Amino acid sequence: LGGPIVLNRTHFFGSYERRTSDRTSSIVIPATILNFVQGLGYDTRTEVSVPSKFNNYFGKLTHTFNPKHSLSFTALYDNRDVQNTQAGGTLSADSGYGDVRHSYFMTANLTSLLGSRFVNEFRFNDSYQQLFRTGTKTRPTLNFPSITFGRDQTQGRSQGNWIVSNTMSYNTAKHSIRFGFEGNVVHGHSVLNQNYQGTFDFLADQPVDPSNPATLPYRFTQGVELRKLHEWTISGYSGTGMTRNVTMYAAFVNDSFRGMRTLPLTLGLRYDLRLFKGDIGNGLPFPPDMTEQQFWVQLIE
Repeated sequence: LGGPIVLNRTHFFGSYERRTSDRTSSIVIPATILNFVQGLGYDTRTEVSVPSKFNNYFGKLTHTFNPKHSLSFTALYDNRDVQNTQAGGTLSADSGYGDVRHSYFMTANLTSLLGSRFVNEFRFNDSYQQLFRTGTKTRPTLNFPSITFGRDQTQGRSQGNWIVSNTMSYNTAKHSIRFGFEGNVVHGHSVLNQNYQGTFDFLADQPVDPSNPATLPYRFTQGVELRKLHEWTISGYSGTGMTRNVTMYAAFVNDSFRGMRTLPLTLGLRYDLRLFKGDIGNGLPFPPDMTEQQFWVQLIE
């Protein structure tokens, strides 16, 4: 839906989109372990519903102050809810999780004609994204060769961005020069609770028989969070959290030169500075003695 609020000056546009579905996933459980895992309280359904709901809202408002200055404002909100994600096949119904996420993006843009050669564009962005995988398990994971019961994927993360940028364009008969700057402040948090109940790995699809060593689990693993840096709450869930904040600055200048008809030339210079904060680097710049890939690998380890 769209139209003028003030003719030739202020206009609006908005839209709403919704999509739903309800499919099913089949699960194959070996008959040899069905009664065993059922007696332990695990979910032994062989068919599980996977409902999903998607909602998207979009709005835009434009206003012309005068022939030289115009403003636009755009907003987008999106949410998603999918239950029993990944359940099916070799993953039991209680190994799935709810995938719940929502996000919004807002942008304000002011365009100004500063004389016959200059155009200035100022932009402000605000955005937020959140993802959460529900389904905290209270029993250990049982990992058989043919199927897994009770897999725990509880985790969540959120990220907020504030971006301010300004770009100026200068045009002549032979030059098209653009220069500007950008500042981007990122606030990121995450929570994690994977495999806290532990995982038993089995070599055969057989119930446990204490008198038969071949049916006993050959390995037990358990997730232990040694860092315990923060206690964040995302979507009502509180758990071990980490802070992933980054502040980024950039400046650039670019010139497209049309001095020769058959050989246009573009020259540019850009400088970026990234400051990692929170648990990443406490405000320190990116380490100069390693690649970005090596840095993230060491951070995870």
